Amino acid sequence: MQLSREPASNDAQGKSAEKELTVLRLIHRHPDVSRVELVKLTGFSAGSVSGIVQSLLTKHLVNELQGRPTSAGRKPLALNIRNDAAYVVGVDLGSFYLRVVVTDMLGNILQKFRTETNLLDGREKVLRRTFDIIQKTITASEIPKRRIKGIGMGHSGIIDTQSGMVLSFPPPRANARMEKCAFAQDG
Repeated sequence: MQLSREPASNDAQGKSAEKELTVLRLIHRHPDVSRVELVKLTGFSAGSVSGIVQSLLTKHLVNELQGRPTSAGRKPLALNIRNDAAYVVGVDLGSFYLRVVVTDMLGNILQKFRTETNLLDGREKVLRRTFDIIQKTITASEIPKRRIKGIGMGHSGIIDTQSGMVLSFPPPRANARMEKCAFAQDG
C-alpha cells in the first residue's frame, strides 16, 4: 500500500498558513512589533519568522517602518498591518434599522449608512433595499469592488443554518423598549 503525498503536502500548507495567520494576528495585536519580538511571542525560529514576514510583505498585508530605538545595535524594523490591505462590508439588519459600513483592514469605518429597516414592507422589499444600500455604501466609499474581500451580515432572529433562511425575527413592537437603550442608538 502506497501513501499519497498529497495529504502531507496539504497538511504542510495548512501548518504554514496557520503559522502565517498566527504572526499576522500578533502584528495586529502588537503594533510596531519587531521580528525579534515575534520570535519571542511565537516560539518560532528566527528563520521561520523571517520567512513568514517576507510572505506577508509580498502579499502586501503588512509594512515595515523604522522601529523604536534599543540599547543594543541598530533599530529593529517595526511591523504593522496595512490598513489598505483589504476592505470589508458589515451589514446589521435589525428590527428597527439597517446599518451598512465599509471598513479597512484595521476596522476603521470609511463609509456608513443607516436607514429604517421597515420589516413590515415584507421580505422581498427589505432584501432589495438591503442590497441597494450595500451597493450605495460601497460606491460612496470609493473603494474599488475588487478590493472588497468580504461581506458580513448580522440579523436578529432565528436563522436556519442549512438553508441560510431567516425563519423568524422579533416584530418591531416586541423590541420597542430597545429603541431607548443607549447601546441600541446610533451616533
